[in-house]
Amino acid sequence: MKRMALLAWVAIFACACDDGGDDATADPTPDTGTPGMLADAGAPRDDAAAGACQPSDELCNGADDDCDGETDEGFTRLGSACATGVGACAVEDVWVCSPDGRFEVCGGDAADPTDELCNEVDDDCDGETDEGFALLGDAENCGRCGNACDAANAENLCERGACRVVGCVEGFVDVNDDDADGCECALAEDGLEVACNGRDDDCDGATDEGFDLGAPCTVGEGACVAEGVIACDDAGALGCDAEPGAASDEACNGVDDDCDGLTDEGLLDAFDLDGDGALFCPELDCGGCADGGACPAGCADQDCAPDDPGRGPTVREVCDDGIDQNCDGRDAPCQVATGHIDRLELASKNDPHCRDVTGDGVPDNAFGDPLVLALANPEMARYIQTGSLSMLPVALGLAPPIEDVRFDLGVVLGRLTNAPTVWDLLPESVDADGQPLMLFPNAIVRDEVLTAGPGDFILGFPIVGQPPLPLRASDTLITAGFALEDDGLRVVDGWLSGVVTQEDFDAALVLLDEAFRDLVRDFIVPDVDLDGDGVPEAYSACINFDASPATVQGFPVEDAPEP
Repeated sequence: MKRMALLAWVAIFACACDDGGDDATADPTPDTGTPGMLADAGAPRDDAAAGACQPSDELCNGADDDCDGETDEGFTRLGSACATGVGACAVEDVWVCSPDGRFEVCGGDAADPTDELCNEVDDDCDGETDEGFALLGDAENCGRCGNACDAANAENLCERGACRVVGCVEGFVDVNDDDADGCECALAEDGLEVACNGRDDDCDGATDEGFDLGAPCTVGEGACVAEGVIACDDAGALGCDAEPGAASDEACNGVDDDCDGLTDEGLLDAFDLDGDGALFCPELDCGGCADGGACPAGCADQDCAPDDPGRGPTVREVCDDGIDQNCDGRDAPCQVATGHIDRLELASKNDPHCRDVTGDGVPDNAFGDPLVLALANPEMARYIQTGSLSMLPVALGLAPPIEDVRFDLGVVLGRLTNAPTVWDLLPESVDADGQPLMLFPNAIVRDEVLTAGPGDFILGFPIVGQPPLPLRASDTLITAGFALEDDGLRVVDGWLSGVVTQEDFDAALVLLDEAFRDLVRDFIVPDVDLDGDGVPEAYSACINFDASPATVQGFPVEDAPEP
């Protein structure tokens, strides 16, 4: 009803405004004297001309289009932050009105796209990131962009998005199996471990190994002997850390008082009463030895028959004749025990087990150059394995018990006939009397340690691709762990030290091709001055060996005369 009344009122108002039609003489001034609706409504006017708001749909244009006193209502994002474009093309701006005012649009223009790179950015602005890059197998972008598989000194591979080391460049080794640091260990020039440099030269994960660091050792001779351990000194040299004791004048007591490696030397004229080369020291009390008591040092080497030149510690024993010729307290049985040397290796230079031949306080071994060892020792092992180097130690006149008894230790050569423990004697290894050409008379075992020598030892020195060189080492001494078993003799950790003269060395080299002679001379140089002229002309040799029980057929030689 209100709506109808309003429409009626508008119609009356419209008629009143148009009263008079086109009469130009009509008075334009309203009649204010007559009360009525028009008078109450006030004077008529043209609203548009007077600037009145004409409502319309609200647009985004900064104006109050719908005449409600508010501007751009409904366009709520105006002025807030926005971005135009995607990926690297995105530009930050604010929301503004579209040109036609119907919408809000993000201001600013998007950047131009570029070629896609592997950088975790959408460079070409297509909504995808790093497309076209095989992160599972790309060694430059392995698993993620920029992650290059470039571990040091290594052959690298990207596999399933993870870097792997699949090999090392020459001269390097991956010791720790850590792909992150690649092949971290650099081999020494010759690939062999060097003592006392604190490096893993052979890249086996250990440092300074193979040199018995920390092992017990002794320095000095005779009364000057001192015990220590093998260690590296301040100069980086390997040796025993003990200091030898002080020497004194030699006395007839069975002790090396002046520490020169000789015992009671220079005293034969005064104390060798029967001229058999053995001393009898009257002040040395050895009376309790015969009853099994503790013997003073030197008693085992005393002449038990100072008035009989046919008996003494330097006299060879005659087996089963009822006489103790060598003064070891028994008549040796006519028994033979044999074995086979199944490991024979040249020792490294300055190995503390080697003998100080030159007397300078440092162990000697002219054959210990690392290259010589690398070539010779594997070849030596091959000789032994194939039977082409069959050295057979023999013990003559030895039966249990073996403590403090003397016997003859020999070495013969054989040919393997019934593997693995039966050899035939090679006749050329014995003399006309059937005795071994390599013989160490009056060897002795004390505290399960064999001591033998001096004597001669002929080594088949190996040369790759060449026949073994027969090198004769004279003045040879042997020490070894020794045991007599039911089936033969056993030697453990034996050490043999001797001297090869220039004459014997040259005689062996004649058997080699000339090119090999020069090569051997380059790496094996004289280090022993035998004639005292200040110029070394002989070669020290040091060998480590083991032997196990074996049978030697044909030894002893039948009908051979007694020594």
